[in-house]
Amino acid sequence: MIRSFMGLVILSLLSPLAQAGISLYEWHPGETLAPLIIPVRDSETPRQAAERYLREFAKTPELVELFDGVPHFPTEDIKPLDKDGRE
Repeated sequence: MIRSFMGLVILSLLSPLAQAGISLYEWHPGETLAPLIIPVRDSETPRQAAERYLREFAKTPELVELFDGVPHFPTEDIKPLDKDGRE
């Protein structure tokens, strides 16, 4: 009984996170083989999401080393992910 109650409490605390407004977008940053799929919050534009992605990328030393620095991707050509094309 207590486990069920605790489960309900945890679910009620996490439900606002599950309802957070996030949409998936395709980002075609130049000469990449495939588009990048990025989450875009309801509170930001797709361009802001791409800039956020690049800022976070720069904070990850392993990725910076792998790419020999932070890539300079244009923050354009970003469109909603086609729901029919999802795998």
